[in-house]
Amino acid sequence: EKTNDKSSPSIQSQEERIRAILNGLKLDVSNIKLSDTKSEVMIIDNREAGIKTTKDYVLKLKTANEVSEVFGRLSNANIKVFKILRITHSKIDEYRRDVKIAALKAAKEKAEFLLTAVGEKPGRALEINEVSDYSFQWNRNQNAQAFNPNAYENSSVSISEDISFNSGSSFREIVLRSTFQVRYAIAQQ
Repeated sequence: EKTNDKSSPSIQSQEERIRAILNGLKLDVSNIKLSDTKSEVMIIDNREAGIKTTKDYVLKLKTANEVSEVFGRLSNANIKVFKILRITHSKIDEYRRDVKIAALKAAKEKAEFLLTAVGEKPGRALEINEVSDYSFQWNRNQNAQAFNPNAYENSSVSISEDISFNSGSSFREIVLRSTFQVRYAIAQQ
């Protein structure tokens, strides 16, 4: 809203239009929240030219279709500044946990596979590190214990597990990746 521009719609009229749009789409009006408001004095040619007042709202939507409909209707209602702030999924924490469990199980399977090739079996996991950088490099433990026949040898395994979850809308699939470095003892025979 600009106080000196009579053609500029008032904030109240714009808010009413937004509520009407949400009601017309049968969306819950309680999903719109005021996030910021500000006013600033406009200066043109070194003199005060009015006050510009803005309000920012956050609207929670659940599907890509809702986003598309709301964006189209806001544009048609001459409300020009809107953007997607964040896309997430209500079960994202559950999905992340599932991917981490799958990655650790895959690490165990890989250790078993590799050690079976040399006639050994993995013992207990000695160390589990989540790798945040995907440029993992193999580092074999080369300390003095590695040459002690009574000491456990370390088997390093890096596993990356990708699992896709479809959210049931036209948003793209969620692809999560989890990478771990797991060191297993070689079981004593």
